Amino acid sequence: MWPVWGPRWIAFVRERRCSTHGCIPKDDVYLVKPSGSGMRRLTRAAIGARMFGFVPTGWSANGHRLLAAFHGLGVGYAVAIDAGTGAVHRIEQASRATGGRSVDGVAISRDGTTILGVQPNPAGTEANVVALPWHGGRPRLLARDAQTPSWSR
Repeated sequence: MWPVWGPRWIAFVRERRCSTHGCIPKDDVYLVKPSGSGMRRLTRAAIGARMFGFVPTGWSANGHRLLAAFHGLGVGYAVAIDAGTGAVHRIEQASRATGGRSVDGVAISRDGTTILGVQPNPAGTEANVVALPWHGGRPRLLARDAQTPSWSR
């Protein structure tokens, strides 16, 4: 599900089914070459009973960095994935100003240093478009009451 083309790989989601009745399936990111060969599992997260998993959203131009969204029941945030090792880190911590909600990563800059995202507006109206560093940090407000940002190529 949800394929995202990169310069060397296609990232996509593969659902891991549960063995117990009533549990929520888990989603991990896999990579495959455009030829269809070399498929491998990239993420191996230990996910709690109320979590769904990862969804890829964009690649850096060199193919080393993959932006993804982590989604669960009542939780969601942007994560940075190292395409070589599969290491995952949360890009931004939720803040009290946004009611505990985090940035949803929408796009990554070509050089892989900046994330473009959407963050809930503290006033409760629409969302705000923000930028933040790949390695994490405080979001920088770009536009209030806006959604669905995209990098121009």
